[in-house]
Amino acid sequence: MESKRFKISEDLMLKLMAIVLALALWIYVQAQQPQLLNEIPTTIEDVAVDWITDDGYIVTASTDQFADVTVRGTVGIINALQKGDISISVDLAGYEAGQYTVALVPSIPNGLTLYNVNPSNIDIVIDEWVTQKMEPVLDLQNPLADDLVVQRVDVTPASVTVEGIVGDVEKIDRLVLQYDPNSMPTYNENIKPIAVDGDGKQIDSIVVNGFVDFEVYLLKKISLPIEPVFSGELAPGLKYVLDQSFISVLGTEEQLANIAAIQTAELDLTDVVSGDTIEAELLFPDGVSAESAEIKTVTITFE
Repeated sequence: MESKRFKISEDLMLKLMAIVLALALWIYVQAQQPQLLNEIPTTIEDVAVDWITDDGYIVTASTDQFADVTVRGTVGIINALQKGDISISVDLAGYEAGQYTVALVPSIPNGLTLYNVNPSNIDIVIDEWVTQKMEPVLDLQNPLADDLVVQRVDVTPASVTVEGIVGDVEKIDRLVLQYDPNSMPTYNENIKPIAVDGDGKQIDSIVVNGFVDFEVYLLKKISLPIEPVFSGELAPGLKYVLDQSFISVLGTEEQLANIAAIQTAELDLTDVVSGDTIEAELLFPDGVSAESAEIKTVTITFE
């Protein structure tokens, strides 16, 4: 009988110890974990994804730019939660140009448990980002009047920087200042140059940093006769012929106002006979020039 009673007492003691251990384990677990029964879920929609890339690189495409983030927390924490409290930053340091699949890991406030991210992974494309300096040039939007030409264009500053992915920057043919002589003054301030390709089409993806001032200097164009200047008299019966009788010249209205002809350097007619040919230098008044810079002389043939 004593052996039986001892066995019953031993079984009871083991059961009590098991209950005590189970209770202690339950208390420990409750102390270490959030009380899930008191937590509620909530979803923050359209959390923007931010990219952190090395200098000289940029994310140019991604399957998604936003994600829905579901978290759990107590009623008090959930009620105080704002959309800006949750963020998603993807560290792409060390990534070069190419296509990648990356995981989205949100940053959430203390006291919340991350439950789900949708999507959890996205595909991205990284491109090289380049910067270079370029000098803007004038781009006439309408023709000038027939008697006007552009002498020069002064641009301040002389160059600006352009930025873009390497493929787009390589498409730039020139950086232009659009100018309409019919509606714009010759001096213009705070004009942003435009990057265009070889077909003259604007490349919208190119970033142009800065504005410029530019002044267009216009010259008037007129046709004047060429007048040879001789020293001495032509021999009896001798006459001369010019290879061109008129020349197109450029200058301001004031410079051209009192010019009736473009003369040659003085030519000595001594010993000139029929059949002789002389290349005579053209003398242009100050500020006046031939429309074609190559024309500096006139050929005179004596007959």
